[in-house]
Amino acid sequence: MPNVERTVFVVSVVVVGLALSLLLQQPFSWLLAAILAVLVSVGADQVYHLHWRIHLRRRRYTMTLWVLPVLVVLGAFMFLRLPIFSSGVAVVVGLLATGALLAAVISSQYHTIDPDDPLQPRARFVLNLIAYLVAFELFSAIYSTKERALVSATAIFGIGVLISLDLLRGTERNIQRTWLYSGIIALALAQLAWALNYWVISGMTGGLLLLLFYYVATGIVQSYLLGHLTHRLLVEFAFVAAIGTVLVLAAGPWLQVV
Repeated sequence: MPNVERTVFVVSVVVVGLALSLLLQQPFSWLLAAILAVLVSVGADQVYHLHWRIHLRRRRYTMTLWVLPVLVVLGAFMFLRLPIFSSGVAVVVGLLATGALLAAVISSQYHTIDPDDPLQPRARFVLNLIAYLVAFELFSAIYSTKERALVSATAIFGIGVLISLDLLRGTERNIQRTWLYSGIIALALAQLAWALNYWVISGMTGGLLLLLFYYVATGIVQSYLLGHLTHRLLVEFAFVAAIGTVLVLAAGPWLQVV
């Protein structure tokens, strides 16, 4: 089966499964989500396995290629349960958007396996955008639960580690150091989530603030690992953080309804 057909099959199964999960009650909905996570890992791996260089690079980071497809599924599973998706039209749009994102992830990751692939830079850019979007979905969904900090901050820590591994893939040859930097970023993110739990804001506002911090932290680490970090770049990141925080807080009343 060609790559396109395999990708379409995997995406179709996931979208139908997510739609079905919205009709189920816990714990059956979570059981279906776990099954979909396994299916998307296996399906995506089958697509990557067809790449002519996969065996040369498989031992180094192939398992990290499963992270983003799985998080796309879990992010959609949780995000589609927010109040903003209370109407049937919104749910359909959300499901179609999830399918498009998942297809883009699988296709883009395929083109990042070979560093000499002419589409590699563009594919990496698309993956970074999707990684941050998925991070926002998960941060917002977790923060919206209003669980105690021990639960929510721990969940955000785990998600931060996993997405950071994908974002930092290719910037550091030593996988141990990649894990270290991912852990540091995620720990700082979890501490921020812990602090935000004492602030009465909506899930979307909390998710945006966490995303903003996460974007700045991963951007600084990426630049450092690539040897591009300068004082000017640090000032730019600080400016983005300040302006972004002001904009998110200014939009707080509107975001309160979602």
